[in-house]
Amino acid sequence: MRLRRLQIENFRGVKALDWRHIAETAALVGPGDSGKSTILDAIERVLSPKWNVTFDDTDFWDIQTDVSIVIRATITNLAPSFYRDSKFGLLLHGFDWTNGEAVRASGDEGEEHALVVELRVDASLEPVWSVVDADGEKHAFMARDREALGMLRVGGYVDQHLGWSKGSVLTRLTDRGDAVNAVLAEATRKARSGLRTDGLEKLTAAAQKVEALGKNLGVAPRNTLVPYLDASALSVAAGALSLHDGKVPTRRAGLGTRRLLAVAMQREAVAKSGLTVVDEFEHGLEPHRIRRLLRVLRGRAPEGDGLAKGQLVLTTHSPTVLHELEPGEVAVTRRAPDGAVTVQCLPAAVDYILKRTPQALLARRVIVAEGATEVGLCQALDEAWTTETGVSFGYRGVVVVDGLGGTQPAEVSGHLASLGYEVGLLIDSDAKAKVNKAVGAQVFAWPQGLCTEQCLANDLPVSAITQMAVIADERGGRSVREALADQLGAPRASLKEGDPASWINAKGLDAFRKAFGDLAKKKNQAWFKSRDQGALLGDLIAQHWTAISNTPTHEAIGKLRAFAHG
Repeated sequence: MRLRRLQIENFRGVKALDWRHIAETAALVGPGDSGKSTILDAIERVLSPKWNVTFDDTDFWDIQTDVSIVIRATITNLAPSFYRDSKFGLLLHGFDWTNGEAVRASGDEGEEHALVVELRVDASLEPVWSVVDADGEKHAFMARDREALGMLRVGGYVDQHLGWSKGSVLTRLTDRGDAVNAVLAEATRKARSGLRTDGLEKLTAAAQKVEALGKNLGVAPRNTLVPYLDASALSVAAGALSLHDGKVPTRRAGLGTRRLLAVAMQREAVAKSGLTVVDEFEHGLEPHRIRRLLRVLRGRAPEGDGLAKGQLVLTTHSPTVLHELEPGEVAVTRRAPDGAVTVQCLPAAVDYILKRTPQALLARRVIVAEGATEVGLCQALDEAWTTETGVSFGYRGVVVVDGLGGTQPAEVSGHLASLGYEVGLLIDSDAKAKVNKAVGAQVFAWPQGLCTEQCLANDLPVSAITQMAVIADERGGRSVREALADQLGAPRASLKEGDPASWINAKGLDAFRKAFGDLAKKKNQAWFKSRDQGALLGDLIAQHWTAISNTPTHEAIGKLRAFAHG
C-alpha cells in the first residue's frame, strides 16, 4: 500500500491541506505548530484498523463543531484481495500520476488503480470510515479491511506491540495469526497451572524471528528472546504474554530499543505493502542507530536485500536524519494564519544544503552568504556578537549557508523564501549576482557593484587595512607588494618589504584603498577566498565597529545583525 494523496479539512490546527505526490520516504520538516504531527495523526486515523477511535470538540479546527472533520487518503499498490469485485474492485479509481489524484477508471490494460478512503466526523463525534467511488458514493470501510492495509504509527509508546494482544504487531507477525486467540487461551491455562511457557512453539518461533530482525537494526539482547508471562499484567488479552529478554520484559528496555523492535516487526509483518508513520524519528536513538534504521527502512542497508519494504512518512528535527535523505524525500511544511497548510519538496537548487548544511532546513532564519569569504565573515561576527550579548546564532535559530557564488546565492535565497523560511542574503552588488532572483529574501548587498574586500578596503581605518595587507601577504603566491606596485603604477622598490606603511604612502591612502580592493577581488589573487580568511575580515569589522559608523559596511552589517537578532 502506498499513500499518494492526503486531504485534510478542519482537523485540529489544519483548516485545509492537499498533499500530493507523496514520496516513498517523506520527511516532514518545519517550525513548531506548522502541522507536522497533525498530518501524521490524520494519516493514522484515516487508515487506522481501530474501530474505537475517539474524538472531542478540540479535534475540530477552531473548535467549530458545525463543520465536519474530513480526512481523505488516496492509496495505491493494494493487496490482491482489494481488487476482488466482492470486495472493492468495483469501487476503484484510476490514478493520474501527473496530477497526483484519483480519476475515473478507464479500464485500460495496465492502468494504475487507487482506492479513496474517507474519514468523516461531525458534531456527534462519531467517526465514519468510507470508500468513495468515482461517483462520490460512499461505502462502509470496516476495521478488518483497514487492518489489511498494513499501517503502523510508531510513537513514544510502543509497549503494546511487544506482547501478544489484540491488534499488536507481534500477533500479526505470529504464524497463523487467526489462531493466536486459541494459543493465548492455552497460555492462560498454563499460567494458572504454574506460569509455565513451554509448549508455545508458535510464539517461540515468532520471538526468534523478532530477535533476528532486531539484530539487523543493532539490537543485541543479552539472552534469547522468548515468550514469558508479564507479571505486571495478568490479563492475557492486554498483552501479559509478551517478549522477554531472558526473564526481563523487553518493555523494560530503553525507548530506542523498543522503537527499533516495533519497527522491525512491522516491516516484516506487512512485507512490502505497509506504511510506517513515525513522529520524531530520532527520538530515543543515537546518530548511528538513526542512520541504520533509516537505511533498513528504505531498503538500503548493506546487510539487506536492497529492496524497500513499504512507505515511510516521518517528522524530524534532526540534521542526522536529513543528511541521510535525498532531496525528493524532504517535505517542508508551512501553515498560514488562516490554517491552510502546504507541503513542498525541496527545489533542485537547494539540494546541496541537505549534505552541507542540513540544519538550515530546521532553522527559524537562514543567512545565505555569497561564498566562503562571507560565510567566515558571518561566523566571526556571530562569535563577536555572542561575546557582547551572550546569545549566539544557534540560540536564535539562525544558520549560515554557503551560497557557492555566482548567481546561485540569489537563486537559493529565493527558493528558501518560497518554502516559507525567513532568509537574508549577504552578497556583492555586481551584475553577476542577479539579486532580482532573491524574491522574498532580505538582501544585504555592498553598494555600487563592490565586493566584500573592496568595501572593507574603502571603509576600514588605516590600522585595519594594514592588517588586511599583512594577512594577504601571508597567503603567499605572487607578492602582494609587487602586485600593489604594478596596480598603483609605482616602482616596486618604493614599496618596502615588511613595511605596509610604505605601501600606503606610495600613492596615498585613497589610491591604496582602491588598488588593494581591486586586487583582492580578482580570483587569481584569492587572498580572502576561504572561510578562515573571511573570519579574519569579520574580526576586523567587529574590532573597528565604532570607527566605521556612517559607512556602507556599517550599514550593510547593521542590517544583517538586525535580521539575525530580530
